[in-house]
Amino acid sequence: MLHIATPPLNSDPAPRTPSAGRSKRASGAAPVALGERSNDAAAQQPAPQPQPSAQWLDQQAAAPDPPAGQWESTLADCGFGLAPDEEQHTMARDIASFGRCCHKAFNHKPEAAAEFVEGFNEYVDDPARLLKCLRPWRSTREGGARSFYAQQDTLAKLLLGVDEIQTELLQTLVAKIAEHGAEDDGGAERAESIPRLCLNQIRWLDRVVDCGKLVGSLLEVMEMVSEELQSEIVEAFPEIIDDREHDTVVQSLMDKMDADSGLLAPILDALSNLNLEQEQMTTVHERVLPKLASAELEVLPLLVKFLL
Repeated sequence: MLHIATPPLNSDPAPRTPSAGRSKRASGAAPVALGERSNDAAAQQPAPQPQPSAQWLDQQAAAPDPPAGQWESTLADCGFGLAPDEEQHTMARDIASFGRCCHKAFNHKPEAAAEFVEGFNEYVDDPARLLKCLRPWRSTREGGARSFYAQQDTLAKLLLGVDEIQTELLQTLVAKIAEHGAEDDGGAERAESIPRLCLNQIRWLDRVVDCGKLVGSLLEVMEMVSEELQSEIVEAFPEIIDDREHDTVVQSLMDKMDADSGLLAPILDALSNLNLEQEQMTTVHERVLPKLASAELEVLPLLVKFLL
């Protein structure tokens, strides 16, 4: 008969401690073979990324830049180059040729004109770019020595000569006067003063398509800028408006004079340079005469000269 040895009754079996891996496994889960665990760990490792070849990198470096916006491409087609960073914008055509090209691009094409103005507005949202549009450009035209007056031209001035986009661009420049003019007290150099540079673009235009709208915008902006800049806007009116808007400007300046005696001198100067009819001049004199009693000493000579 086969005898099976049994342990002594007083000897307890050694306690079995569960492994760390088993304690974290949910109860009832099937055991995982060692080979399966190795495969899972390998699957979790990120696959090595292929490195671009030298040929591919060379092709990317030689690839053309993405197409420019409509406003930039129109400028390029008309011979004007937008320079990057601190470089000066360039012009490869004469001014008349540039104007004809722009007219052809926008004539009877309101959508193209609107898209161009939108591109310009986005471009000048950056004050540094705006300043470049308000400064003279450099001619690259061979044998095209520019006249003295042409040297004063800027991109903004060029574009204001295009009837199809002039009104909208004027509104943009007036808005920039308001945006940057509240804190402009005349301390900044004129070459760096955005409001003054914008105002210079508006002066002495050969033609203003909608002078009434421009005058209304400037009069509205005067309420938002410093007194120093208000004086310069007032003095610029004779160089901006045409005869059709004289009545509106004269009435507005008279009201300004009554409300703010500090603007008396520039208002008198502006009125002196407007072509007023005799009846208008008589009305103005009647409004100005009472100012003699309260005028400051330095203004009296100008006041007396205006009344004589």
